[in-house]
Amino acid sequence: DVHPCEHLSVRVLVEMAWGDVLAPARFLTTMFHFLVTLSTALEVEPFLLPALPIRYTTEQYEDVHQECIWVLSLSLLGLSIELVSLLAGVTMFEDRTNTMHVLFHGIGCIGVTIFALGSNHFVILWYIFGACGVPALLVELNALLGIFWLRKATFF
Repeated sequence: DVHPCEHLSVRVLVEMAWGDVLAPARFLTTMFHFLVTLSTALEVEPFLLPALPIRYTTEQYEDVHQECIWVLSLSLLGLSIELVSLLAGVTMFEDRTNTMHVLFHGIGCIGVTIFALGSNHFVILWYIFGACGVPALLVELNALLGIFWLRKATFF
């Protein structure tokens, strides 16, 4: 007679435990990334001045301000889409998707936090958005495409 637990290998147990950790870790990293980006968006003045010449016109200031608002708005929009999808449970149990989100949003959260601690040029936000925000959004859209259009989900 074989005990039922003997059929479970260590690999299967680790995969099950990893899956249980991924959804909360994804929520936390995405939420932290969202909150740090939102707090940066609430006070953009310190990030505009390094982008301006010593003597600048109102038009130059408005152009720089508008570009900074664009990158922050796009970042917050992407993070909002990902959070709604996660909280609705659509991609909550997609382990590969969760792993990629934890990676991208962990790096993004650290990047925006380091950026916000100093008076840095706001163009750095474009690099963070391109390196962390866009790939995470593409992963999310790929998962949503697979679930809704191709009717393929790993958790069914």
